[in-house]
Amino acid sequence: MRIHLERVAVVTATPHTTWTFAVLGDAEGTSTTAEVTLSNDPRQVIDTLAGMVEALGGTDLTGEAQIEESLGFDRYRLREAPALATAVSALRSAAAQLDAARSGKRLHRFLGAEPAASVELYANINRGLRATERTPDDYERAAERAAGEGFRTLKCAPFDEVSPAMAPDRMLREAEPGLERVRAVRRAIGPDARLLVDCHSRLSAEAAPAVAQELAAL
Repeated sequence: MRIHLERVAVVTATPHTTWTFAVLGDAEGTSTTAEVTLSNDPRQVIDTLAGMVEALGGTDLTGEAQIEESLGFDRYRLREAPALATAVSALRSAAAQLDAARSGKRLHRFLGAEPAASVELYANINRGLRATERTPDDYERAAERAAGEGFRTLKCAPFDEVSPAMAPDRMLREAEPGLERVRAVRRAIGPDARLLVDCHSRLSAEAAPAVAQELAAL
């Protein structure tokens, strides 16, 4: 299997949400789509992906697991380089999908999995808010809308003020507005709905247990 990059599509879903996709194909004319979203620098990951496809050149890949070896990357390097890891993920996804197409199987069958009868959706509070709508009241109204539409699982990412570089005592102080947002969501959805909180790697190992204890009560 020889992979080439056909085109890239950047899709703006909301004013602050952009998704990036790459269409990759093989020598037999089959094409597939892989996500290459890297929110803080989409251009870097696109350029990285294009460079990797060029570096592979005419390499005849036997499967997606061969990609890192063919490019000379190890897992440690990927952990340290988000753009590189995102591009490798896209290439591996595309290779698996192309392999599945060549075998005449759906991807889940090719990977040896059984399809789920249904997938429960959750409401993402942050995706439904504008950048200026960050108060607890904004979160509460968004949660009420989602609950009114039938969602029984909701997720929010409330810790805007927290930065990973903060000292633990300051981090705990700056986490309080985020906890207020979570409290507002819980008020809106009642005690029985499921509430997920995404901390986006903002909390240090020292501060995380104290914040987790506050969240556990909610």
